[in-house]
Amino acid sequence: MALYDTFKKIDAHAIVDGSLQSADIGASQVTDTKIGSNQVGTDQIGDGAVAGTQLASSIDISNKTVTYRTVTNADISGSAAIAGSKLASGAATGNLGYTPMNKAGDQVTNLRLSNGSAGTTSLGPSGDNNTGINFSGNDTILLTGGQEAMRTRGNNVTRERSPMFHSTGTSGWRYNNSYGGYGWRELNGNFGWSSYQRGGTNFQNGNGRFYAPVAGFYQFQFQTYCRNDTNATTGYVHLSFGKNGSVAMHGGRAPHGIWRHGGRNNYAHGLYADLGTYMNAGQYVSVWIFWRNSQTRFHGGHSIFNGYQIA
Repeated sequence: MALYDTFKKIDAHAIVDGSLQSADIGASQVTDTKIGSNQVGTDQIGDGAVAGTQLASSIDISNKTVTYRTVTNADISGSAAIAGSKLASGAATGNLGYTPMNKAGDQVTNLRLSNGSAGTTSLGPSGDNNTGINFSGNDTILLTGGQEAMRTRGNNVTRERSPMFHSTGTSGWRYNNSYGGYGWRELNGNFGWSSYQRGGTNFQNGNGRFYAPVAGFYQFQFQTYCRNDTNATTGYVHLSFGKNGSVAMHGGRAPHGIWRHGGRNNYAHGLYADLGTYMNAGQYVSVWIFWRNSQTRFHGGHSIFNGYQIA
């Protein structure tokens, strides 16, 4: 058998097209010194024949032109965690069609949201689907726990569940002996209160008191019907509101009006009072009357007490 010390380099003419396969090439045997210049082309190498194991760990391709195929979704692992810094400026907008907001300081323009519903808000906190902001036509709606708290329209703002009450007396005439005698007395449940309310049952018909469900500023009004039997000067009355059982208001003062002092008619005119005050949750307001004698009476069926939260 003939022995040879050297072989010439294999060129393209020595290889049948497509015949060179992975099994024919030892691991790490393909290096840039093993292949003559322009000798092995794509026609001589079978599809997939040269893989990572056939290539040497270091190959110089600095003088070569490399053509890459398009990167597909399968080329990127779901756990790749590609950082935003790896994307060119405007890449997300140009290729995805929107700018992702995933960190503090991100900006978005002309954002469009669905209308949403009480169970699934358009815009809300993570993990809470029924608290946030919804839209309906030209209305913007603020919801808390699936309940409408506030709605803004083109010409007004409504608070659908803000506390309010409208209470009327149902009793007939009431003298001071129905409430404990002379002096300041609270118009309690003996006035026969009947109420319409919103935002909870905060006015108690049994004691004539409104309890603030939440802290805030409240407004109250009371109007009544009064008669003095004797027309005497001593038959006068005062009218005010009491807060937590006291007629003392801001600064310790006890503001009140006076009616039927030396009047010539049995009936008092214009018995009306209103009050704006701040209340903590759980505090209460009620109507208080000062009787000077036992000859003055009030008619529950002609009286009204109402109030509402304003802020």
